[in-house]
Amino acid sequence: MSSASTVPLPPEMRHRLGLVFAASALLLAGALLPVLRPGQESIGGALALVGMLVIAVPIFVQVFTALRATGFAATQFYMDQYVALAMGACLATGQYLTGGIVAVVLVLGQMLEERTVIGVEYALARLRELGAVKATRLDPATGAETTVGAQDLAPGDRIRLRPGDAVPADARVLTGEALLNQANLTGESLPAEVRPGDRVFAGTVNLDGLLEAEVLTAGDGTVMARVTKILEEAKESESPIISMAEDYARHYTPLVLLIAASVFFFTQDINRAIAVLIVSIPCAFVLASPSALVSAIACASRLGLLVKGARHFESGRRIDAVVFDKTGTLTEGVLHVAKTWIHDPAHTPADALGFAAALEQHSKHPVALALQRAAAELSPSGLKSQVSALQESAGLGVSALVDGRAVRVGRLRWLGETCGVPLAPPPP
Repeated sequence: MSSASTVPLPPEMRHRLGLVFAASALLLAGALLPVLRPGQESIGGALALVGMLVIAVPIFVQVFTALRATGFAATQFYMDQYVALAMGACLATGQYLTGGIVAVVLVLGQMLEERTVIGVEYALARLRELGAVKATRLDPATGAETTVGAQDLAPGDRIRLRPGDAVPADARVLTGEALLNQANLTGESLPAEVRPGDRVFAGTVNLDGLLEAEVLTAGDGTVMARVTKILEEAKESESPIISMAEDYARHYTPLVLLIAASVFFFTQDINRAIAVLIVSIPCAFVLASPSALVSAIACASRLGLLVKGARHFESGRRIDAVVFDKTGTLTEGVLHVAKTWIHDPAHTPADALGFAAALEQHSKHPVALALQRAAAELSPSGLKSQVSALQESAGLGVSALVDGRAVRVGRLRWLGETCGVPLAPPPP
């Protein structure tokens, strides 16, 4: 998954962010000017007023639009309406700096929540892209190839998978052998070897070998589609603490308004009533829970973690034992050459790694990359061997001439069969 820094912000959010910066600069200038230049209180107040209006006017417009669309009687007292009322009170009493700070905090909190939702949507879009690939469908009568979208496949269709192709649907291998990169689905860095009768899943990638397979499930029925659906449900789900916060929010605003009205009724002091409204603004109360949970889901999805529901974050406090999958969780998921055993004492480990890396220098297979890194550590100047007559046996290994010498790299059993020399496995 991509890092958060690569997720683009929509133009509307960039516009609001610009308003936040402009308003913050004006509010800061309005607060500092009377301190740095005594006697300039009126100019400082004017700057604070402009800063407050820059950020508050869009909030007022949003609230009034909602009231006109739903009717005041049908509109519940949520926090936007309450904050707009409190900012109106700040305007009425000349507390421009306070009102501006309230507006900035509210808008930043909303943008934080929207930004984390965008992160989840971006991760979901990446998953959907894995299923939106082209497929090579075979005609059952003639075997002719037709390129179609993955969404056009149906159970029973026969497809052909070449090296580098993404698997477009869940299918069963009919002919051929290959290695599949299933990291998108399982997180396992080592490729899986598939043979006739094995299942392959949408979103995985054929690394080598030619496969023909029969589609079992396509579209929304694939494992990848179900994973995407789980993430979508997790994004929309609410934990008990969010439901509780929203329930309190529905009662909180009318209660504060009632208290403010009571203060004004008994004291006949509008400033005290307005003070009640200002000090009761609960931005953190409403924004904290959803922002934290949506942010956690977005972060988990970018790291390849599947969260089935927001409630699981809250139930995590009761966990007393954890079972981890090794690859990609406790390890980096990157292969390394740990040790080299030499069967022929006439050669050194550097010779063996050099020959192997020469054969694998153009491959993106995880084992090939590990051999390339190990050889580069022993020979920083790079690989200069000449490779010719390269042949690949799908799922078994490769052979070629390296500087005129026959070299094979592959599975131990295949090496023993092709070389005609029994090779013992390395010592533990």
